[in-house]
Amino acid sequence: MHDLVHDLAEKVFKFESLTQDLDQMDDGALDAIQHVARISSTTLERFPQRSLRRLQSLFPPRRFEFSNIFQKFRALRTLNLLCADVEELPSSMGKLKRLRYLNISRTKIKALPKSVGKLYNLQTLRMSNTYIKKFPTEMENLISLRHIYFDKDVEVPFGMTRLTHLQTLSSFNLDVDGRHRLDELGGLNELKGELVIGSLQFVRDKEEAVKSNLVGKPNIRKLKLKWRHDLSADLDKDILEGLQPHPNLESLTIKGFKGTKFASWMMSDSLLINLTEIKLIWWRECEAVPPLGYLANLRRISIEKCPKLKSFPISQSQSLEELRIEDCPKLRCTSIHSLPSLCKLDIQRCTTLEESENLQSTTSKFSTTFQQQQHEENLSLNGCTSLSELKIQHCNGFTSILSGLHSCTSLRSLVIDDCQNLESFQISPSQSLEELKIVGCPKLRCTSIQNLPSIRDLVIRGCTILEGDLSLNGCTSLSELKIERCNGFTSILSGLHSCTSLRTLQILGCPNLRTLSGHGLQTPVSLQKMDIYIFALI
Repeated sequence: MHDLVHDLAEKVFKFESLTQDLDQMDDGALDAIQHVARISSTTLERFPQRSLRRLQSLFPPRRFEFSNIFQKFRALRTLNLLCADVEELPSSMGKLKRLRYLNISRTKIKALPKSVGKLYNLQTLRMSNTYIKKFPTEMENLISLRHIYFDKDVEVPFGMTRLTHLQTLSSFNLDVDGRHRLDELGGLNELKGELVIGSLQFVRDKEEAVKSNLVGKPNIRKLKLKWRHDLSADLDKDILEGLQPHPNLESLTIKGFKGTKFASWMMSDSLLINLTEIKLIWWRECEAVPPLGYLANLRRISIEKCPKLKSFPISQSQSLEELRIEDCPKLRCTSIHSLPSLCKLDIQRCTTLEESENLQSTTSKFSTTFQQQQHEENLSLNGCTSLSELKIQHCNGFTSILSGLHSCTSLRSLVIDDCQNLESFQISPSQSLEELKIVGCPKLRCTSIQNLPSIRDLVIRGCTILEGDLSLNGCTSLSELKIERCNGFTSILSGLHSCTSLRTLQILGCPNLRTLSGHGLQTPVSLQKMDIYIFALI
């Protein structure tokens, strides 16, 4: 809370709140107290009985004795035991008939007393990071409950069908014994925000999925559907078909699905008209993802750990901003073009990916990452005039890359990492480049780095046969330079004196280095730190 707001609140409630001991307070003042914070149980025992009956809020300190104190409260509406040093709640807690808010998060409590079922007016229950693993059956009596927060491995309460005013439900996990069924969600149409449904492998059939009535829950914005174990692919598809959400849904995550085809509702732009994000994770049997460009508001796509996925076309999307494809070892081709809003492209560990078509037609500002691809042709970046960040990692198929890099006039960061077969790399004069890292390219023989007036950080590491003279002429903004384990260098750093902003110079493990510049070591006056180690021939 902002200090000014806190001060204002204290002035407004100064006759109703107590946040310190009872010193210099008369009985008349105590009668008006309704909210108590950080007061010990011993101090609270000194309250007159009539004052205890008026208390509405209690925020006790970490150490507090709860034994019989609850039975003295009649008007308590808020009880916050966050981080309290308590392992058990007394059964007398059931006497707090007016309680609206209860927080027992981050405590050592192992179970809720059965008397919690008598808190008929309770609206919010927070119990994250506790030792509680299941709810008492009496929870079904909390018909006023609107928000409940608990750890994902906790069994949902019995009688969920009676909690018709519930708006927030952390997660709903099914079980093999059928004690919790998907159709229990059917009448909870006030649910809002995020809903996570786990262990969908225990759903019996499509009918049970349909009875969950997700399509009748207009306030759910994020939906996560999770399977854990193998089932029939056909049954998985039927279950997914029955879990059609309301068109208001904005984010959809599906994990562990074994089916080979999308549900029909996923193929309709009218049924997912507000969807902005979709994540497909661990689709074990899926070989092809249909084009998702038909979703008019889709901004983010993430496809991860799909071992059989072979193709994924994405094009003609005016809204897509981020695309991530990770751990799809059989993915051979992806068509990526006509994406005017794309701002981030991340492709990792797709080891057989052969081509990325028409990347040059994406003209918006974006960062892109390529990892573990077996490309045999050069990577062309012609026309990517707004490219701002480029990472190329673990791409052993590349021997020469970055034709068209000169046209990337907005490029700020360039990282080339672990390209084992890269032999040459040329970078043209750039007004925008601020960071350049070339790491783990053992076959790289030559590179030209000069006339980069905006570059600030330059790192060259593990390029063992890189040879020649590294010219730094025109790098007037360079502030940090690191060169490590580049055995081929014999004479480097001509133009070092022109790096008028250089503060840190580090040269490690270059045993064949003979000279640092053509006229001796000429360092700029701005240099503050210099480390030079392991030069057998210097």
